[in-house]
Amino acid sequence: MLNLLKSDLYRLVRSRFFWALVAITIIVCFAEAAMIAWVASPEFSHVVSQAAYEQADGQMSPAERAEMDAEMQEEMDAAALLDGKVMLSLTHTWAQAFLSGGFLGLIGALVITQFLLADFEGGFVKNVPMGRAGRRAYYGEKLLFAALLQAIFLALCTLTTTIGFAVYGFTYQVADTPTQIALWLALGWLFSSVYAFIGCCVAWLTRSNWGTTTVVVLICSGLVGSIVLMLCDSFAPAMPWLGQVHAWLPSGMGELLGSGAATLLVSDPALVPAWMLPAWHILLVEGLFISACIAVVFAVCRRKDIS
Repeated sequence: MLNLLKSDLYRLVRSRFFWALVAITIIVCFAEAAMIAWVASPEFSHVVSQAAYEQADGQMSPAERAEMDAEMQEEMDAAALLDGKVMLSLTHTWAQAFLSGGFLGLIGALVITQFLLADFEGGFVKNVPMGRAGRRAYYGEKLLFAALLQAIFLALCTLTTTIGFAVYGFTYQVADTPTQIALWLALGWLFSSVYAFIGCCVAWLTRSNWGTTTVVVLICSGLVGSIVLMLCDSFAPAMPWLGQVHAWLPSGMGELLGSGAATLLVSDPALVPAWMLPAWHILLVEGLFISACIAVVFAVCRRKDIS
């Protein structure tokens, strides 16, 4: 298994697709910092205010204009922290930049699925011993490689985002402790690994490039989770238990992590079962999904013909 891992790392660093996604990741993280810095600038507020006044000029009564002024003032007051380039916390910034929206899970899942499919399309898998022990080693190593790949992209995203927001002069209202940061990173890594493992299952089951890419994009982007949430909300009045389904899906774990590290050890019955903290709930759900993916790999994918 160790030799397979070394071989995959050797192939990875020579993959143009990998380095292209690394470049995209760096550009996206810096672009997000630049965009938020622009939104936080007085110039942006002036442009928005001026556009609103020009659009409403001559079409509003004095009372409506006064009401509009009051609403805009409320919005400006609510954005006071952003205007001062003050973010809530470091982990909250990380979550909003690359985790909650599915960017981290998507990037890692795309790399690993393309890597797995290339093994079959290029014939690499035929050169690997595929007896019972060989199959266990091959599939086990690929899952380990997928988790390692997500750790690499998580480190890249956190480093790039931190540097980007520092360059644009952002500070943080709440200082996360090292323990909180470590806990958030560990849970974020497991969260992104869930999507990578789902991608592995889809790639091995379908052996289809376009099919795998489509499914990975739909799941990692949160579209599938949004559809499930919408359906559950629609039928919840008739079946109340459906209202709890979202709390047991990966998309729900992304929302919990999106609040930052400070909320992970604070009980909130509105979000998770009252008998556990958000951190342990995230760990439980992610562990269940990872275990399910591993079971599918070794019970189904491992038995498929390698041709």
